[in-house]
Amino acid sequence: MKLRSFQLKLLLVLVGTVALLTGLTLLIVTNTIRYQIIRKTAADVLAADRTFQRQQALRFLKLDDICSRLAGSRRLAAALEEGDPEVLSGVAQNEQEISKLSHTLLVIADKSGKTLVPAGDTAAEKLVASAILNQSDWRTGFFVRGDQLFEGVCRPLRTGNERLGYVVVAFPLGDSTATKLAQALGSDSMPGNTPLVHVGFLVNERIVASTLRRPSRGRVESVLRQRPEGEFVDVEIDDTPYVAFASQAGWGVARVLLFSQEPLRDLLAELRFTAILIGAVAMVICLGVTTRLAKGIARPVAELENGARQIRQGNLAVRVEPRTSDEIGRLAEAFNEMAEGLQLKEKYRGVLDKVVSPEVAEELLRGKIDLGGQLRTVTVLFCDIRGFTRLTEGMAPHDVLDLLNRHMTAMTEIVRQHGGIVDKFAGDEIMAVFGAPKPGPNDALAAIRAAQAMMAARQRLNAAAPHERQLDIGIGINTGEAVAGNMGSDKQLSYTVLGKTVNLASRLCKSARPGQVLASASTMRAAGTGVTASSLEAIAVKGFSDAIDVFEIR
Repeated sequence: MKLRSFQLKLLLVLVGTVALLTGLTLLIVTNTIRYQIIRKTAADVLAADRTFQRQQALRFLKLDDICSRLAGSRRLAAALEEGDPEVLSGVAQNEQEISKLSHTLLVIADKSGKTLVPAGDTAAEKLVASAILNQSDWRTGFFVRGDQLFEGVCRPLRTGNERLGYVVVAFPLGDSTATKLAQALGSDSMPGNTPLVHVGFLVNERIVASTLRRPSRGRVESVLRQRPEGEFVDVEIDDTPYVAFASQAGWGVARVLLFSQEPLRDLLAELRFTAILIGAVAMVICLGVTTRLAKGIARPVAELENGARQIRQGNLAVRVEPRTSDEIGRLAEAFNEMAEGLQLKEKYRGVLDKVVSPEVAEELLRGKIDLGGQLRTVTVLFCDIRGFTRLTEGMAPHDVLDLLNRHMTAMTEIVRQHGGIVDKFAGDEIMAVFGAPKPGPNDALAAIRAAQAMMAARQRLNAAAPHERQLDIGIGINTGEAVAGNMGSDKQLSYTVLGKTVNLASRLCKSARPGQVLASASTMRAAGTGVTASSLEAIAVKGFSDAIDVFEIR
């Protein structure tokens, strides 16, 4: 639906401006707060990651303490030297029971790195191989045994300075470990027991130990798979937004941290509500102020609109009262000046249309016809009433004018319909021009068709008129070059064509019998085919030394 009320449009613009400013303010404030909170969240995540690393280091130190004691066990060394797998397994189991390591994995390997206890278990061999390669007395790392992730410490088992094999002590990393780590990070819960922090371990793009529920792990794995480690990633878990972060722990294992963005979302919602409330109050105040302001502006604008509508409908006498001295008042004054100018121009145009043809009037108004003339190829037509003086000598003057005006009106309309202009009326004679001021596709043919139509129209008028008011006409047509333009002085002008082409057309008209149309050879050549005519005997014409070839148009 189009808005037609200026006052309503003004109100909508002002209210829309307030709404836009309110929205921009909300957007800026929201983004600023969001940026600051994201920065703080990023700092918290990195701090938590450092705490994560410290907790991991503490667990490795605890493992190393256990591993050092077992690596110094003479019973284990003796069993390893003896080379009996059953004895070695029994001693290892006994050492585990003595050290109360029921939930700890103990691995014994020979000096080549082959696992002896538990027999055939190769999960820890990479850690042992790393210790052998680096000739290290202490090596930490991760390995996977089945679906279970372990963090372990490897130390060499010696007798004196001789290296007999290696001892690996490892803690399993499960969901319970992840829960303890989350507690160490100070994780609280939000309403609904939704944790603020989730932790976990990522191995081969799979989370193997985490505080996340099993169904949620796949979504986090998919998101982390698309981003490199060390970048913050947004992920939604159980309709709660989180920021995920993964950092390398070594041995193909990554630490995973997820911080909830629920507090941010709640804060942003609160800010949005406050901004909307402030904006609503501002719009109500704006509505009251702008309604009063719009009324004062809209009234003169409405008057101007009504005035413009009346001018469009043709009422050029309409005027608008200037009510103020500002731009609106000056606009009303300019409107009145424009209306006066249009009224005067329309008056001139009405007079001009009656003096000259509309085509000439249009060219004059456009300034395309100058004082002087142009040489143009035109076709000139003269139409004269035969015996008009004798016919009207006994008629009253007003009856003579009425008869003549009816005839001239009919003939003029035909000339205009065929693209010609009436140059002048000379008594009972009409002079018409085809090809000036604007040329047509075939001016000669148009003149011939106009002449035929004029004869037919005159016959119809005679059939409807009493015998004493029936008129006979003769028509002459000639084509050639003539001077066309405004003739006269700079105070009074008349558009016409001059030259021998005009003179010959006039002579042919005088030579035509009643009801006869005579055309020159030049007209017939210019008209082309399609005109029915008969050649007449050449005639001598006053002012021309040679006889003129003449054709009668049928």
